[in-house]
Amino acid sequence: MPRKKEEGKGKPTDSAESDVDELVSYELGYLLMPTIAEEDVAGVVTSIKDVLEGQGGSGFVDGFPAKKPLSYEMRRETAGGRVRVNQGYFGWVKFACESSRVEAIAQVLKKDERIVRFLFVHAPKEVAVLPPKRLRSSLLRRSFGEKLLQPAEGAAAAPAVSLPAMTDEELDRTIEELIVD
Repeated sequence: MPRKKEEGKGKPTDSAESDVDELVSYELGYLLMPTIAEEDVAGVVTSIKDVLEGQGGSGFVDGFPAKKPLSYEMRRETAGGRVRVNQGYFGWVKFACESSRVEAIAQVLKKDERIVRFLFVHAPKEVAVLPPKRLRSSLLRRSFGEKLLQPAEGAAAAPAVSLPAMTDEELDRTIEELIVD
């Protein structure tokens, strides 16, 4: 579609574009203060999700924070002064929101003294990971045998194909070859 300038904004847009931004997938990685009691970490995670939800975030998938040592010391300015941190609770949450809302989310998270650092990353679309085709067909033959090659009831019969049966040793050797390659 042809692009036109919106009045007063000076930027081109599609004429069919609505006033609402498209949802974009993000992953938010964060490091929480190590001084938080372990039983209070869930509450902090809930407050982070509440901030995301308040700004239109949805579809949460997360990795619950685990206490980890840091590779280097970090400093965090708090109301009580500068705090040195050499460990913390690292967690992440994947969500979708309008790209225009990310800056507002960042401003709220910066004010939360329980968060040492955080980072937004554009999250890739989920891709199913399948084993290599050779291994996949070997595993299917081993699991289902000749049933895999039988047509469904009522379906047109396909030409008969005979596959060699694999012994356990052949299957193990095939797997080893795939791992080495």
